Amino acid sequence: MDKLKEKETFLTYKPGDDFKKFLDSIKGDDIIKFLKQMVIWQEENYSEITKRVNWLLNRVKSGIVELVPSGSLVGDDGNWRFYLSGNNLTVQRKESGTWTTKWTYEPS
Repeated sequence: MDKLKEKETFLTYKPGDDFKKFLDSIKGDDIIKFLKQMVIWQEENYSEITKRVNWLLNRVKSGIVELVPSGSLVGDDGNWRFYLSGNNLTVQRKESGTWTTKWTYEPS
């Protein structure tokens, strides 16, 4: 069965519904449909979710905020980043594989 047909037969859960009651209501073949739909959802959404989670974890770890345009990946040329270096705020752009400082604010 193709993905479109799987989506047409999928059991729906809406935010705010009682999730335990929803799971308890799944019977017989519906369990297979539910599991197949979960796999399809994971395949379609994993990449985007992973990018967002990795971005957040990287912020916590490094203290650097990288701005990634749509269609680009973290670390690609053309991305911008900013971070604190001591008491200074530095803004950089990735050009030819190297982060190049474009502006630094040094408070007086």
